[in-house]
Amino acid sequence: MSFSVTLGILFLAFAIYWGCDYVERRRAGGDVAGTRSSTP
Repeated sequence: MSFSVTLGILFLAFAIYWGCDYVERRRAGGDVAGTRSSTP
């Protein structure tokens, strides 16, 4: 397995994890992130 493939899989897994975490926080109650409110 090449390095680029490993990096791509790690990035994809992180993106999915971050997305789920972000959605959960938004659904939990508005802007829980606070300083990260500028994040899309």
